[in-house]
Amino acid sequence: MWCLYMKKKFIVIATVFLLLLVIILPLSLLLGPTTLREYAIRELVYKVIADKVTKNATNDNEKALRLFNYLHYHINTPMRSRASDVNQLHHLVRNVAWCDSQAGTLVALAKKVNLKGGWVSLHGYDEVSHHSTSVLYIDGKYRMLDPFYGYVFMTKDNDIATLEDIRISQTMLSSEQYKAMQMIGSERLNKTLGIDRLEYYFKLYEPTHSWQIHLLKWSGYKRKFVSMIVDTYYDIFGDIFLVPFQEMYFRVADTGPFLKARLKHLSLRLKSAIKDYDNIMRNDGLVKSSEILHIDYKDISPEIVRSEMLFFKGQALWDMKDFNKCVEVFKELLKTYSNTRWLGLAYFYLGNCYENLLEIDKSKYVYSRITTDIDLLPKN
Repeated sequence: MWCLYMKKKFIVIATVFLLLLVIILPLSLLLGPTTLREYAIRELVYKVIADKVTKNATNDNEKALRLFNYLHYHINTPMRSRASDVNQLHHLVRNVAWCDSQAGTLVALAKKVNLKGGWVSLHGYDEVSHHSTSVLYIDGKYRMLDPFYGYVFMTKDNDIATLEDIRISQTMLSSEQYKAMQMIGSERLNKTLGIDRLEYYFKLYEPTHSWQIHLLKWSGYKRKFVSMIVDTYYDIFGDIFLVPFQEMYFRVADTGPFLKARLKHLSLRLKSAIKDYDNIMRNDGLVKSSEILHIDYKDISPEIVRSEMLFFKGQALWDMKDFNKCVEVFKELLKTYSNTRWLGLAYFYLGNCYENLLEIDKSKYVYSRITTDIDLLPKN
């Protein structure tokens, strides 16, 4: 009898201890030094994106392509935007990044599904680097993915091409973007006629100046330790961990409305993010002091606030695959704020919505807006 009593007591004590440990460990990250708290929120967002985007992927090749598509469809380099290289989460929150930053962001996400990689500065024919791409280590080789231009070249064996493959066998390679450029003519995609033209792009792989792979590594044990904690908790508890952890972070870090909405959006808490975007549009003064918007806008007007929130709301609806509501939002954005800096990406989302709604003629028409100057939208 005494032994049974002691056994039950031990189980209760052990259970309480484990529950306290489960609660105290993440709390220590939030209530401890600012550096650990910021590491934690970054690592958690990367983990959520990577896990949800690659869910049910059957191999590393598929995981890499899904993460590549996510990044290519979500991050842009719109006109009138300034470079701001803080960290990968900063790029995701802004929805803005140049080639080297996009390359690093793809690798940061890939690390969360155990794909190591880095970025490569492409010199080709010149001593000066003209472009950067990502490389991920898949099946024993570093394979090239270019999220900035949307290029993933495949070999005749249907493997993602290596840098060496592209240098040697250009005519054997193919990608959806490559085919599109051949079909419509690269001069229609970019009037500056820069390196997006294929004859210039492939020159970056010429052997005159070799490339070097810069692997992405987190320095120091603290970042790795924090990453291990948030990854483990999310693996075990999923959104049951994500939601309260983020909400407590918002309180401790005194997070502003816009950043809060963006972090929810990136973590695919989409309904809550849309609610926040709507709230900001009704109270545009909430984000006038946002450091994120001040990077790109000197004077933040109510119109700018509303146009930004409309864009992100539309993007969230696209992420939810609520294509009917997404069409309404982007048509409103393009009609009311025709000079939005998100013009090209807005047309892509709108055209893609029509495509998913099987309204193919409207889809083709809207897609053409990305490459022409016609100032019209579908009437219905």
